[in-house]
Amino acid sequence: MHRSTAISLTMFLGLIGTVIPAAAAGPPVTVSYSTFDYPGALSTTIYGINLYQDFDRQYASFVGTYTDSAGSHGFLSTAGNLTPINVPNAYNTFANGINNNGEIVGTYATDGSGSLGPGTYTFLLSQGTFTTIEPCSDALGFGVNDNGTVVGNVLSDGSGEQVEGFVASPSAGCAGFPGPSKAILSQVSAINNAGTFVGDYQTAKCSNGNCWTIYHGMINGVKHYNVPGATDTQLYGINDSGYIVGWYDGEYGSQYVATGFLREHGTIINIFVPGSAATIAYGIDNENELGQYNVVGGWTDYDGKQHGFIAQITHDSNETSSKRRNAFKR
Repeated sequence: MHRSTAISLTMFLGLIGTVIPAAAAGPPVTVSYSTFDYPGALSTTIYGINLYQDFDRQYASFVGTYTDSAGSHGFLSTAGNLTPINVPNAYNTFANGINNNGEIVGTYATDGSGSLGPGTYTFLLSQGTFTTIEPCSDALGFGVNDNGTVVGNVLSDGSGEQVEGFVASPSAGCAGFPGPSKAILSQVSAINNAGTFVGDYQTAKCSNGNCWTIYHGMINGVKHYNVPGATDTQLYGINDSGYIVGWYDGEYGSQYVATGFLREHGTIINIFVPGSAATIAYGIDNENELGQYNVVGGWTDYDGKQHGFIAQITHDSNETSSKRRNAFKR
C-alpha cells in the first residue's frame, strides 16, 4: 500500500488556444496542452485518465509509467497528489489504465523485463491493495472499465511468439480476438462502459526482398479503422461517448511522423504537442459538466527524451460558455 504525498508536480504549460476546425455540423474545438515529467525521471508516459465525482466537484486522475536508474515504475496523480506505484518485489511496474472507480490495471515483471511471457503478470490496484489477476493465461492488462472487464494481450499459442488481444469479464471469462486471418498479431488496448473496445492488428508487407509491419486500427475485434490517408493507425483509448484516441503516421513535408489523434463523431482532430518530434495519444476521459474532457499520452523531444502530456479539449460554443459562467457563480 502506498500513501499519497502532496508534492509540486513538474508541469509546464504548452500551447494554449489552438483552435482546430471540427466537422461542419459542430463548433470549433480548442486543444490546450500541458506537459508532465515525473520528478527526477529519465522518461515519463501517461497511459490512462478517468473522471470521478467527489461530493459536488469533479476531478481527473491519471496514471502512467516513469523510468529511472532503478527501472520502470507506475504512478498515480490525483488532485495534485502524486503516488508512485510499485508492486512489491517486482523489478519493473507499469500502470496502464484506470477506471472511474479508481481501480488501476497494469503489469509487473519479476525477471527484470517488461515483455509478455513468463515472469510478467497483470495486477489490479484497488483501494491501496495489489491483486495479481490472471484474466487469461500469460496476459498483460492494458485497460479496465467500471464493470471490471480487463483488456490486453495474451500469448495465444504457448510459443511465446503469437500474440493476440483479449477481453476478460468477471462473468463471461476470457475471449481472444486475433484479428483477421492475415494478421500476424493483435492487441486490445481499452474498453468503455458500454463494452466497446479498441485496439489494433498488424500485417506484414514485403517488396523487393524487404518486409515491414503495417498497423491497422480495430474496433470490437472485427471492424477495421484507419485514419483516412494513413498507412499505419493504432487505437489506444475510448471513452463512454465513443470518442477514440491513438496515433497514425502523419505526413510533415517529406517525413512521416507519429501523430496523435482524436476521433470525435467521425471528425479527426490532430493531437500533437508543439515542438515535439512525435506524439502518441493513449487515453481519454469522459466529458465534465462544462463539456470538456482530456486526452493523455506521451511525446518525444528532439533529444529523444519521452515526456507525458495532458490535452484539454473544449468545444467553443455558446452553450459551453454559458455552462462556464454558471459554474463560476457557484
